[in-house]
Amino acid sequence: EGTLSRFGFADEWIRGVSALYSCASSNVLLPGGKGTSFKLSRFVRQACPLAPFLFLFSTEDRSIYLTVTTTGA
Repeated sequence: EGTLSRFGFADEWIRGVSALYSCASSNVLLPGGKGTSFKLSRFVRQACPLAPFLFLFSTEDRSIYLTVTTTGA
């Protein structure tokens, strides 16, 4: 959320993206069927169309942080 905010995304959009992941859960497919469901707390669902973009924003944010802290700019 902080990264999206720093890049200037509207609060409504940030809340929408957050809502997609705040209630996310998954389970593992086992030979006997689906395993017990568990809540995803720090990960993006596999094949999520937003995942590449969220990764790029996160990576760019880290790059800016490292550039500023190492160059003192």
